[in-house]
Amino acid sequence: LNPDPAQLATVFADFCFIYKPKDIVSGDFFWLADLGGRIAFAVADCTGHGVPGAMMSVLAQNLLDTAARTWPRESPAHWLTHVNQQLISKLGTSQGDILDGMDVALCAFNPVTHELAFAGANRPLWYWHSGQLEEVRSDKMSVGGHTAIDFSFSLHTRTVEAGDRIFLFSDGIVDQFGGPQTRKFTPARLRESILDAGSASLSELQTNLLAHIRDWIGGGQQTDDILLVGLQVGK
Repeated sequence: LNPDPAQLATVFADFCFIYKPKDIVSGDFFWLADLGGRIAFAVADCTGHGVPGAMMSVLAQNLLDTAARTWPRESPAHWLTHVNQQLISKLGTSQGDILDGMDVALCAFNPVTHELAFAGANRPLWYWHSGQLEEVRSDKMSVGGHTAIDFSFSLHTRTVEAGDRIFLFSDGIVDQFGGPQTRKFTPARLRESILDAGSASLSELQTNLLAHIRDWIGGGQQTDDILLVGLQVGK
């Protein structure tokens, strides 16, 4: 699951990676593929955790990999649409829907043109630029699950600059209960942590955020798998 630092270093100037499974194995995963000219990457959260979630994640990773390598010049939206169709076909019931699905933030990045393409299924992309943090919203639809087989996911594109940062994360971190009143960590607290870090290194952000999560959980229990990836654009 851990990203290959050597591979990421050829494309990105810095990165952070937080991965805390609730059980020994996880339904959350980070996926990365070199498509020859573009690099594709995703943070995904499959239905369930533990062994059922892990089994679902293996299938989902294989489908993502097949889609991206079959159509390397297509968009993340095209890949997600295809994976949705395949997942429903493989796991569908006679009623045409399934219980298992995947929430995912999926990107393709060209390190030469700095074009970033994004498609999301219930998971956003956060984009940090010059001290401001913007959210690129996803479609409010999972891949598989009760999604219609003919649903087409939306594509978002932008040109990013050196020093910009991309954040993808599963919902485990923002939905984690804790604190003095046993409430959710919330996207607002995550946003605050990222903004407070400013332009400090992503490794420093990783250390501080892990400590914040640990303190937030306190003596309680982790409620879901946690996965967050931050990537900084190079020159």
